[in-house]
Amino acid sequence: MEKSSCFFLVAYADGSGAQGSLVEDEIQIGEIKTQAVFGGMLTDFGDFQRRGVDGILGLAYPPLACNPTCLKPVFDEMVGRKKVKEDMFSICFAGAGGSLVLGGFDAKMAKSRPFYVPLLKEKERSFYRVGLNESLIVGGVEVSMPEMKTAIVDSGTTLIMFSKNTFDKLAKHLKTAHCDVPDLCERNSWFQEIQCFTEDEEILDKMPTIEIPFSNGEKLELEARDYLIPIYNELSKFRCVGMGTMGSDADVILGNTINTKYLTIYDRQRERMGFAVTEKNCGRVLPTSSDQTDGSQRSVSSDVLNDAPKRFVHGRENVILAGGAAGCSVLKTCADCAANFACAYSYKTKLCLPRAEHDTLIPYPYCHGDFCYCSVRVYFRP
Repeated sequence: MEKSSCFFLVAYADGSGAQGSLVEDEIQIGEIKTQAVFGGMLTDFGDFQRRGVDGILGLAYPPLACNPTCLKPVFDEMVGRKKVKEDMFSICFAGAGGSLVLGGFDAKMAKSRPFYVPLLKEKERSFYRVGLNESLIVGGVEVSMPEMKTAIVDSGTTLIMFSKNTFDKLAKHLKTAHCDVPDLCERNSWFQEIQCFTEDEEILDKMPTIEIPFSNGEKLELEARDYLIPIYNELSKFRCVGMGTMGSDADVILGNTINTKYLTIYDRQRERMGFAVTEKNCGRVLPTSSDQTDGSQRSVSSDVLNDAPKRFVHGRENVILAGGAAGCSVLKTCADCAANFACAYSYKTKLCLPRAEHDTLIPYPYCHGDFCYCSVRVYFRP
């Protein structure tokens, strides 16, 4: 490897990115240790660090690890060095955090048995690409979608992304067959890509289920409460259409609108993708507290790991909950701040502030409650 080429540059569709030098060192995730080469960020642009995380762990296939120097991804190093039992990982998203399992998946995180869809045969696999059935099933009616031949499953994409033709055809069908839904068929319909509107229970009750069939006959099923994403603040409740349009070499990208309902299993060893309906909070029991208004503090035990695998990597065992906005400033971590309804956490300043004074429709730069992504919990199967 030429020293002059030992650098990395990554850029994303939202205009953010980072660049820097390559570093070789030992990496530890949970109890797994492996030697690997990774990027050391020197500069970033486009608000790359807005979430306040320490880095990004890429889990795609090696051809996507050329930025521009080609590296062996960290997970591939773990597989090659037999640090995990199988070439498989799974991701569970939840409002109170998430879980990443390396080497398998945890059935306790799912309400249902997983179903599997084969990865497409490709000369050189880069994305997790699966075959579709060229249709959507909307309220039980199959709607032909000729451009929906393949999909990429991508946890790094926020929404379900369609081609413009596919999205427009879906919108046209909805506005033809479901005009009993309030304001759906109006000239200024709320059903537009990434459009937000005030939450209306009648809309949620009347909007149809949308199913995405795969080429092997399996399908993903999304109810209105799944594809109309909730965004709440102290004064109002909103829903946003969890779909958008794109220009891409994929017909569809199955992003987080899917991932928040389905535990996603990346079974590379058997060349397939698995999906199972996620248990609430990925099967974890979270601590609860009664509201307080006197500004006092109390310590609440939050040891939720009794049934977890022994190699579960977790955070602190106690959460400090402050009563009311007056106690926000004493909360020093994102998780503690998010546990208090009266507080909002700032990703930028890392301070806990009164929510009434620092609240936004989109959970950035301030977040609260389930909309704070404070950490991702990691464990693995040996």
